[in-house]
Amino acid sequence: MMGTFKAYFKKEIMESLRQYRYLLLAVGTVVFAGIASPIMMKLLPVILKGQFEGDINTLFKVTKQMVYSSYSNDIFETSSIFIFFGLSGIMSEEISASRLTFPYLKGARPWQIVSAKALHYILTLSILIMLGAVISYFYIGIMFEGANISLNSYMTSSILICLYYAFFLMLLTYVSSLFKKGIVAGIIVLLTNYLTSAFAGLKVFKAYSPYKLITSAAAFSTEGITYPIIFVIIGCIIFAFATTLRLKKIEVI
Repeated sequence: MMGTFKAYFKKEIMESLRQYRYLLLAVGTVVFAGIASPIMMKLLPVILKGQFEGDINTLFKVTKQMVYSSYSNDIFETSSIFIFFGLSGIMSEEISASRLTFPYLKGARPWQIVSAKALHYILTLSILIMLGAVISYFYIGIMFEGANISLNSYMTSSILICLYYAFFLMLLTYVSSLFKKGIVAGIIVLLTNYLTSAFAGLKVFKAYSPYKLITSAAAFSTEGITYPIIFVIIGCIIFAFATTLRLKKIEVI
């Protein structure tokens, strides 16, 4: 069984290289959030200076804390587009192109396919988010004046972001298995992602919403994250189980 799992895991790596998914995810996380965002925050006062009379610092001041917090916000607002559209065909392409036939003939089971895909992309995205955080942290430390946040706090914040996206990657895996066109799954999950922030203020959702992990990451706080983490773990298990059941119902041979 482990041999089949490893074979499918390697297959995911080769496909991601061939389809430039690693590059797309790296651009969306490391380049945009990790590198470009601190630079833009540094240039923002200069850009706005020509638009206003007087001292721009009295109207708008970029603090180091603000720039540190921007990493999690940029991941949520911008990188999500790259992530969910880049991986929108995670299951739909396999099903529509009948790529599951050969793995099934080789003895692969649905749960092995789902777990290999999930582990591969969760690990990939987590590595890129953590890498982007390290780059962002040192960029900010060099370019901005003021008190530094500890690297340990910054990386803890990044782990919360990784947990958030693990949940939505599992949701994307399930939704992608329901549609022949991955773009539909990408749109649905992206909108769901943004809606979590809209409903996060409601009392019934506030304590359990995965979006709490994003706000906690931006605030560099771990207060009140127990229930959201439990919700994320249970959600990942449910989506993995639902996707496995979905694959069992699909005739591929």
